[in-house]
Amino acid sequence: MAFIVYLYPLEYVYTVIPLLPTAMPHADTLMQSPAPFLIGVPASFFHSRRGVTKPNDVWLVDLDSQTIHEPQIQTQLPVLPEVEVKSLSNKLNKAMESLDSLQVSQDHLEVHKDHHTSHIDVDSGCDPMAIDVAIRVAFIQFILSPGVLGGLKPYLRCLRLFPKPVVAQQKVFFLRLLIQEHGKQGSSFLKQLVSTQVSALWCGIWLLKLKMGEVGKGEEDG
Repeated sequence: MAFIVYLYPLEYVYTVIPLLPTAMPHADTLMQSPAPFLIGVPASFFHSRRGVTKPNDVWLVDLDSQTIHEPQIQTQLPVLPEVEVKSLSNKLNKAMESLDSLQVSQDHLEVHKDHHTSHIDVDSGCDPMAIDVAIRVAFIQFILSPGVLGGLKPYLRCLRLFPKPVVAQQKVFFLRLLIQEHGKQGSSFLKQLVSTQVSALWCGIWLLKLKMGEVGKGEEDG
């Protein structure tokens, strides 16, 4: 489930099964779905089913051994926009440094408690909530950066707002403009991103918030 959170501010809209019961009849057929899915299975799942093999087009993440097994059939992962990824990486590294400082502060707190010290000096700048917000803002700024989806708004056409926002994206014109301004580096990633249902849903929700006045000027500009 934590993997879904990593998509923020995008939202995963496909099948999610935290733990697929081994005893469930025909449970393995769920992995033949043509739609994207995230399914958790115990290590004994495939061993307990004779004749059932791992799908050859599925990424397998083994949490016990902390290893990732690539599928036999896979498409080449697109190259991310270099400038935007570097900026995001720097912000996330700063957040990780703050987390390390927070852990050190907590360790010192425990030591002081053990020694019954009345005065405890904890770094007030290491606020867990502030770190969480900083990480969320970093991903929003990445999505709204000029080299990603920052310039997509003029190329969106709102078809409806309720009950769920539906937008049409003028992808060809948007991608053409990005290539002209930022070059082809990362264009494959952007082409795939704007073609996803996840991207379309996020654009619709973002437009709805803009029209409802729930997004401030600073947030709108990223």
